[in-house]
Amino acid sequence: MSLFDMDTIIHMPIDEIKVGVQLQNIRTWFEQDKIEELAQSIYNEGLMSPVIIMDSVNESGEDIIELVAGERRLRAIKHIRNTIDANFFNEVPCIQFEGTYHDAVFAAATENIAREQVDDVDTAAWIVRQVDDGVTQTEISERIHKSVQYVNFRYTFHNRACDEVKQALREGIISFYAAYELTKNLGPDEQAKWINKARRDQSRISLAQAKVAGSSNKSTKPSKRKRDRMLARATAAADDRGSETARGLMFALSWVDGLTTDEEIEDVIATEEGL
Repeated sequence: MSLFDMDTIIHMPIDEIKVGVQLQNIRTWFEQDKIEELAQSIYNEGLMSPVIIMDSVNESGEDIIELVAGERRLRAIKHIRNTIDANFFNEVPCIQFEGTYHDAVFAAATENIAREQVDDVDTAAWIVRQVDDGVTQTEISERIHKSVQYVNFRYTFHNRACDEVKQALREGIISFYAAYELTKNLGPDEQAKWINKARRDQSRISLAQAKVAGSSNKSTKPSKRKRDRMLARATAAADDRGSETARGLMFALSWVDGLTTDEEIEDVIATEEGL
């Protein structure tokens, strides 16, 4: 059974369509320049897709008509009426939603994610709200037609990411998967430092950089050539000057490269412990 009456287009006065009363839009961040672009397109070419509405009630229990999906289109039409043509679309073409409130939550999210490209920050926050309301990640993935991994990554990201990372993701300073790796490797304070540095440098944090975040203060394993060179210097210092420190380093380097046995190292340590 379809949740939409696709064969019937209802024309509703724009001011009678209420937004965000019972249904919270997955999208909380709207780029004004994108709304203006959409408004110009609708004004020039018409509204290609009606908005979706449903019967609802307000906080006083009064019957209202509430928007299920199409807030960007509604905002664009209001922009046209406010700035271009006050008589444009006194009534908005609508499709009636026939499902339950729970169905409407997912219908709104699915349309936004699939068609209107909601940013990952809003998507992640919405997923967390659904999980907090008792919806499983598996059901969410099935209802929005995404993989469980897609849902889990965004759920995890929302809970780990600091506000600076979320804003940077919206601004394009970092991609979602780079942000996910950054939040996996760093706590909130360190995340913010990385974002602030990228802002100062006017640079973008790559996925490769994010993957090694948190390990930059650790020494990397030296190459075989470098180990051989250090071993030669330590051996010379131990032989020429009788340096016990150099002798210990020589044995350690030899042991790492398999040139000294475990038993020999144990003998050296035991000798030092007996001094």
